[in-house]
Amino acid sequence: MTSAWFSGCNTTDEIRKRYHKLAMQYHPDRGGSNEVMAEINAAYDAACRMAGRSHAYQQPFSRRPEPESISTILRKVIYRLVEMDGLRVELCGTWIWVSGNTRAWHEVLKGMGLRWAPKKKMWYYAGTPATGRRNLSMDRIRSVYGSQTFTRDDVEV
Repeated sequence: MTSAWFSGCNTTDEIRKRYHKLAMQYHPDRGGSNEVMAEINAAYDAACRMAGRSHAYQQPFSRRPEPESISTILRKVIYRLVEMDGLRVELCGTWIWVSGNTRAWHEVLKGMGLRWAPKKKMWYYAGTPATGRRNLSMDRIRSVYGSQTFTRDDVEV
């Protein structure tokens, strides 16, 4: 479902900015109507769902990546990660989990789009956006999605 309210918005940041602008214009407290604001709210929710959890990546949400491009993206991220000394790189499903001596690489990992998972004390790169929040242990994630660990020797550049 695409809405004319958010057409032309290609990132979550653009969606949020457009929503604030529309709310300032059409909110009932500013002379707008409840019906129009409800329509804008519904369109905003749909646009955010379509965007997924693209958080720091700010990628266009109009089209989800195809499986081939996901594997290409993951491969490139893994190539960069295994070159960093002291890291343990693990692929679980379409997410990359990084542990080990990450403190030395903190800024580099952030710059690559990885996020910190404080409960797991690991960094992760979401190959595909999560569909919901589930607090699974790493053992459960490994059993559900499989696991493959990479080292510098495992990856052909």
